[in-house]
Amino acid sequence: MQIDLKDISTSLGYIFKITKAETGTVLDLGCGFGMMAIILKLLAAGGVIGSDANTEKFELFSKLLSYLDAEVKNVKPVLGDSSRMEFTDESFDVVLANEMLSHVKDMEGSISEVYRVLKPGGHFMVRDGNNSFFVIGRMQRRKFWRRVINGPIDPSWVRAKDIVLPFVEVRKSLISEKFPIMSISMVGKLSKMTAGMYGNEIFEAVNEFEETDRMSHRPEFRYRNPITGEFPKNEINPLKFRTLLKTKGFDV
Repeated sequence: MQIDLKDISTSLGYIFKITKAETGTVLDLGCGFGMMAIILKLLAAGGVIGSDANTEKFELFSKLLSYLDAEVKNVKPVLGDSSRMEFTDESFDVVLANEMLSHVKDMEGSISEVYRVLKPGGHFMVRDGNNSFFVIGRMQRRKFWRRVINGPIDPSWVRAKDIVLPFVEVRKSLISEKFPIMSISMVGKLSKMTAGMYGNEIFEAVNEFEETDRMSHRPEFRYRNPITGEFPKNEINPLKFRTLLKTKGFDV
């Protein structure tokens, strides 16, 4: 992977210019391996926290910081869910969400939390390529969704470490482990019927089917991660997103 530091510097310079983040505290939500959080601090930010729900990425971010201890100060990795943040009210001058809101399992809850942790007059900056108005992108997403469900999984995908197996296979494994005497054919059938469910939702639906021969709960979105509940790629309608931000109290 190549990183254009000049392009990043220009983009982050723009962030600093309009948010005055040079002396402020910045929260990078869905920071991944922490590269953007580290560069933010190297460029100018007063203090940076990078938060992500992925344990593997959090651990790598922590390791990177240990290597850069002499060069990077006041950068902290935090493992946590953006919809239930443990930061106190009005903690940050700037919150960044770079290509993350279309993946979280609770976008509305995450936005409410951002509003809570921002200081009065703070800035929430969002960048996300999963725009529902972009026709070519929409076609690519639907192809991606189908492959996420049924495979094959491409190791070159950006989120390949989060999606190691097709979701139907993950649900088969979960159901087989929870219901060890269930027939293979029934496991296969129920793994398809529970598409879009995650965690205990899957087991509750299987229990209901065993007792009543039906499932009353059918998720609207069939392509959620069966373990984490995250969206591999959800679509964001810009107009609806703008309205949602306004209802949460933001000036957009």
